[in-house]
Amino acid sequence: MTITLIGFALAPLGVFAFLFRPHWLAPLAVFFIPFSATAIVNVSSVSFGLSPAIFFGICLIARMAATGDLWRARGLSDGHRALLVLLTVFWFATAVSTAASAVEQRSSLSNLTQFGYLTFGIGFTAAFSLALTDPDALRRTLTALRASVVFVCLWGVVQVATNAVGAPYPAFLFNNSGGDFADMFDQSFAGGVTRISSVAVEPSFLAFSLGLALAFGATACLRGDRALRAAWAPVVLFSAAVVFGSTSSTGYMAMAGVLALVCIYRPPVAVALGVAGLAGLLILSLVEPAFVDAVRVVTLGKFETFSFNDRLQTIIRGVDTFRDHPFAGAGWGASFAFSLPVLLLANAGVLGVGAFSIAVLATLVYEQRRRRALLAVSPVEPHGGQAVLAGARNAFLLALLIMTASGFRYQVLDFWFYWALAIASLSTDARTAPVRAAVKNPSNGKRTLRFIN
Repeated sequence: MTITLIGFALAPLGVFAFLFRPHWLAPLAVFFIPFSATAIVNVSSVSFGLSPAIFFGICLIARMAATGDLWRARGLSDGHRALLVLLTVFWFATAVSTAASAVEQRSSLSNLTQFGYLTFGIGFTAAFSLALTDPDALRRTLTALRASVVFVCLWGVVQVATNAVGAPYPAFLFNNSGGDFADMFDQSFAGGVTRISSVAVEPSFLAFSLGLALAFGATACLRGDRALRAAWAPVVLFSAAVVFGSTSSTGYMAMAGVLALVCIYRPPVAVALGVAGLAGLLILSLVEPAFVDAVRVVTLGKFETFSFNDRLQTIIRGVDTFRDHPFAGAGWGASFAFSLPVLLLANAGVLGVGAFSIAVLATLVYEQRRRRALLAVSPVEPHGGQAVLAGARNAFLLALLIMTASGFRYQVLDFWFYWALAIASLSTDARTAPVRAAVKNPSNGKRTLRFIN
């Protein structure tokens, strides 16, 4: 076991925050979520690197358990409590499947490791949903999210710049994980086109992280007030540029989802963005044809690549595994497929898919109820609570859409964070978050905007 260079800085920071500044832990965990190629500690014997996000997440959960906040949460909405139960049911369904595979002697160390990742993801979702019901914690965490997106994008620019000038890329700082596939950050196409991965293990993981943040930020710009638009608009533009430059099919899928989102809220803006994108692509085809060819390879040419055929084979094998173990699956980690529903069916069977689907649908149903309640209180114009709720939902839905075509990314915390944020938003406004509403003045009968609780 070896501590990395950044580990010498982050490990003491985590201990200090745990003991004296617990309100730092949630923002720190969220800031480092995209850093899937970064490790605080590497364990070479099992090819494992402890990521900063998981480290700070463990610190937060441990702190909440030590203070009792994990067990004595107050002021939660009925929907929030119901979703915590449904998350537990989903974990129990996967645990039954994994235990059955162990009893039948079909499990291995890899199965236990993958089940551990899933368990932590579910626990992270539950704990964060409790922590983020505090409005101050929510504001700090969203500020950390914006800062993370900006830093990750800037580091992606550093990666492109160093490759362009032939300078050595400082991978030892943020691309130092000893985990499997963590060295896939250094990729390029013919013609010297760099595939941007920044602090992630590969471009698709970077695009997944930034794509979800892009969906949340775009919603904040479209549904939030002036302050939210001012905070998120530059972040959205910067992250969109980096996702476009990442040459990742996952990123382009995310951008298509965000464009559809803009089309729903602001059709003229979506048309303008589409025209601007096509114009930019046309200009690039003249100035940098190698980049446009790289984009073609990962989009229209994707079906002709070995990667596509390999992904398709994992789905076929996953379906075969489900046929052999239809009820509870073959045990978590027994089969990998580049498709969320197929992976769930193969590893957790109908039992796991049912539990997961009910939890997802319940999240959307309770979100719709909360949105209607907020609109009833503040029908005049949107406020922060509505924007956060809608942004979390849109990022959550986009994650599900992307993972349906690219696999369940339960080992990283992007999906779990936005699910936690969607759940927390069910309780935040119900407790203390200010809501702007039209209040009637009894002296003159006129209505003016006021903040109410």
